[in-house]
Amino acid sequence: MKKGLFFIPSCSQSINFMASLHLRMQLGIGAVILLLFAGSALAYRPFTTEDSGVAGKGVLQTEVSYDYFQWKNGDTDQIFLLVAPIYGPTESLELSVETPYVIHITRGRAPQKGVGDINLVAKQVLIWDDYEKKDALL
Repeated sequence: MKKGLFFIPSCSQSINFMASLHLRMQLGIGAVILLLFAGSALAYRPFTTEDSGVAGKGVLQTEVSYDYFQWKNGDTDQIFLLVAPIYGPTESLELSVETPYVIHITRGRAPQKGVGDINLVAKQVLIWDDYEKKDALL
């Protein structure tokens, strides 16, 4: 309801505003509590969610990485990861094969070497912006 230059909300609008404000306060308090009690997180392969863009139509590429880990008991892992090929059959779809070669060295034993778990990955863009690509679904 309007009177002159001032807007006077109706009773139902006031109740909706207060309920919305109360919900926002609860969500904010919940977020603060979550941040206070959250532990640390460490990332490890596969990092398929780190790059949410797709290659693009007709694009063929290769990615290579090397990881070295030393565990508390003295064991070490060396992982050579070859992601080949990464191919974009369409503008919104990317297909790839991840092939890791793992060397695990245990103290007092011969190193164990071999191909690790092979991942077949498909990434599909779900939402497009007018000017830029958005995140993909793995």
